[in-house]
Amino acid sequence: MNRHLGMLSWVAASAVVFGLRFAHADGPAPSERAKQWLAHQISADSDDRKGKAEIARDATIFDRSGDPESGAFNESHGDSKLGKQIVGGTTDAAWIVADLVQPYSLLDCPVPLARCHKKRPLRVTGLIADTGAGFQLVAAHVQATGITGGMSSAELPVTTTPGPLSALLADPAALEAALADDPNVVVLGTESKERAVGKPAARKLLASWRKLKLSIAGKPREVHGARWGYAAANVDWTRKSDDVLHLRATVFATSTDGKTWRVVVAHYSFADQRDY
Repeated sequence: MNRHLGMLSWVAASAVVFGLRFAHADGPAPSERAKQWLAHQISADSDDRKGKAEIARDATIFDRSGDPESGAFNESHGDSKLGKQIVGGTTDAAWIVADLVQPYSLLDCPVPLARCHKKRPLRVTGLIADTGAGFQLVAAHVQATGITGGMSSAELPVTTTPGPLSALLADPAALEAALADDPNVVVLGTESKERAVGKPAARKLLASWRKLKLSIAGKPREVHGARWGYAAANVDWTRKSDDVLHLRATVFATSTDGKTWRVVVAHYSFADQRDY
């Protein structure tokens, strides 16, 4: 965010069930389940029933196009190469931040023509929990790095009354104060270099955004579980020249009492990141 196009970087959305039970004594730890979930998603094809079942029906996902869709991981990640992962978890939920490299081809590209077959770096954040229907994605945010977008984003298909987490999305100082004391806290911004892991680095990055003029555009989506929650919204960034860049923002948070929330992931990206 501090350079040419400012603060930010990249899946976000909805759905939570109160009182969820997540950690099972006879099963993997939440963080390990998150890794297994992502590994299966990037290897599954669009007709994979298990892959679809791993996504909550009312989850909302911010994809690269800026058009949030409900209940679908609406961009094929098959054949993507999985890079660095950061995973954290509590007894109720897990969050994952991962780098992917996705192969793609330009429109009407002949198979033998190598120059129109390309690779796209992606950053993905996801919040995963036991929803009672299985271990499912409840919120996600996909970002194509290296693309300087900012066109308007579609409204979220499901919105809610703003709550304590929604208020953090346009307030870097408040977001900084709400960070969890966890080594796997992650903050991502619009630029590929805007990536902070761990609370000290996250605080430093958020402090550099304090003077940015941010505002929530339209209605947000905020969902709380018993001890986890998230918020997602479109955010406008008004720069000194009075031009406005349109962003998408999500926060994932945990709580020990359902009242005080501690942020484990904050993710910002440009609204429209299509490279056509």
